[in-house]
This record gives sequence, structure tokens and C-alpha cells, in this order.
Amino acid sequence: MIYEAFRDYMIQNLTNNYDIESPYTVEGWDFDFYGHFYARNAKYLMSKKLEYYSFSNYDHLFYKTMPEVTLEDLKSLLEMTKGIVDFYTQVDEEHMETYITYFLIARDTPSPETLNYLKKKMNYIKNFNFGLNGWTKLKVVILVPTSKEVYTNRFGNRDKKNFQEILEKFKFLKEGKE
Repeated sequence: MIYEAFRDYMIQNLTNNYDIESPYTVEGWDFDFYGHFYARNAKYLMSKKLEYYSFSNYDHLFYKTMPEVTLEDLKSLLEMTKGIVDFYTQVDEEHMETYITYFLIARDTPSPETLNYLKKKMNYIKNFNFGLNGWTKLKVVILVPTSKEVYTNRFGNRDKKNFQEILEKFKFLKEGKE
């Protein structure tokens, strides 16, 4: 019950910024939901007609509840990412950054080998035209709601505190329900 409630809580909090599709399947992986975010920023001189600089950011969030996240799961996700990165990245003259984010909700804490792989091997980045047309980064977040643990790869570290706050605010965890 806690995992379904947490999924619904995340969907509710993300719908203001993300377009959500639920359920979602890609390359044989069944995700609880997929969220897509797009932001375009521009600088202009006196009038919006005199735009002199603009860039676009994208985030593709794949959310999945799992009994546990294994080393094989992470290896499979990394290989899948390498295969789908071009499909999910909209490269044009305004593209700056795209994140492919895997938000994995685990019932059990991952093994030390899995966590070591997450930190050292899951730091995928692909540059387009030597970075002139932007890049895509892989962000992996593993949450264990019952123990309030958050694990991330390097690109997810800057958001780790936010994810810990989300776990703290989640009503069911405060009440101690399973």
C-alpha cells in the first residue's frame, strides 16, 4: 500500500511541471509512469522580438517500483539508455541539456556491489557536436521509502537532499504505515 500511495504522491507533485503517462513501457521495461518536462529560456533586448540567446532543457523521468534494485538491473538500464538516448534527445540549435532520469523505488536496500556500480559506472553522458549542441546525462535515483534511504549516481547527487525531503514529507512514512 505504501508504494502505490508513494507513486500517487509523486504523480500529484510532478503533474504541475511534467506531462505524465501511466503506465509506460520502453525496450521491454514496464515503468509505473513516465514524465516529460520541457523548458525554454531566452534572453532578449528590449522586446521579445529581439531575442539574441535561447536554450532548451528536457527531463525524461522513468519511475518504477521494484522489490530490490540489482546490479543486473543497473547494467540493463545503462545499456537501454545508450540505445534510447537519441530518441529522447531533441537536438537542435537551442538544445542545451537533457536528463534521462530513472527513479527506482525499492523495497529493500541494494547490495554494496550494486551501490558501488551506481556510483562508479552509471555516470553516462553523451555530447552532441562536442557539446556545442548540448548533452544528455543519465541520472539514477534509488529510494527505499521504509528506511528513508536515498542513493544516487553522480548526476543525481545535487538533488539528493530534495529527495530526502520528499521522503520526510510523505504522509504514510510519518504515520509509520506499511
